[in-house]
Amino acid sequence: MTIKNDLYFRQSCFDKIKRVVVKVGSQILTGEQGINVAFIASLARELSFLQNSGREVLLVCSGAIAMGRHKAFTYGSVGISVRQAIAAIGQPTLMRLYSEAFNEYHQNIAQILLVPSDFDSRDKYMNLRNTILTLFQFDTIPIVNENDALIIEEPCYDDENILAVKIANLIEADIFIWPANI
Repeated sequence: MTIKNDLYFRQSCFDKIKRVVVKVGSQILTGEQGINVAFIASLARELSFLQNSGREVLLVCSGAIAMGRHKAFTYGSVGISVRQAIAAIGQPTLMRLYSEAFNEYHQNIAQILLVPSDFDSRDKYMNLRNTILTLFQFDTIPIVNENDALIIEEPCYDDENILAVKIANLIEADIFIWPANI
């Protein structure tokens, strides 16, 4: 297959994609100075472009604990109650950064905070699905994060990854994008 045919094939496949889930982890969001604001600005630009091209876009992100650690000057190993507290400190700042970045592109966003048990009940599961689908109707990009302030077990690295996969399945995403760490 020639390069031209390969590009045509990729474009024709991408043109069929309607629903997109993007997962961004703390490692890609954070730098030495805390949250990488330039990355958030770039992400907002790209996701707004996808949304404006007629796709439904959902972002699964982490970063509340990383932001909270930076704001509270708390580093190293800490207990679960401290992790919950620093997540509660970091979450509003993280959403403010997303809000400012997406406002540059006149793109509405919404925040959804979840705990693992939200997927255990059929009623909660369907309510979550209906909420997300309704947000899509309002041309709004949902930003989903695990509610680390309420997690009763020690959060682990894979929790947000599992959450992202569950969300992609919940909304029947056509594509799941998981950028590699830069």
